[in-house]
Amino acid sequence: MNFDEMMAELKAEYVASFPEKLTEIRSHYEANDREKLRDDFHKLKGTGKTYGLPEVSILCEVVEKLCLAKGASPNQFVEKALLSLKNIHLSQLEKKSYTIENCADYKALLQLLHKVDNT
Repeated sequence: MNFDEMMAELKAEYVASFPEKLTEIRSHYEANDREKLRDDFHKLKGTGKTYGLPEVSILCEVVEKLCLAKGASPNQFVEKALLSLKNIHLSQLEKKSYTIENCADYKALLQLLHKVDNT
């Protein structure tokens, strides 16, 4: 197996693990565990680019910052983040490209981050 084949296999495994990761995030959200939420998004931020999904890293960087922001409530951002991650997952399953910068939920998360950073 060459490097490209190995990376493709690892990416496929990573994508296959998304439903479990989303379930964990939802569980931490429902438990109101902000620290674990931040950890969840931090891990995804770090692994997204590694596995060839930079849109995951871009999204999760914003959401991690929102988890740390005192002026933002998880009620304001977790559902949007989960929906964006689900859409990324679906695009990968369908072998379609996904441009996070064009995603309305991502834009809303950026606006929220800008708002809480300026308060």
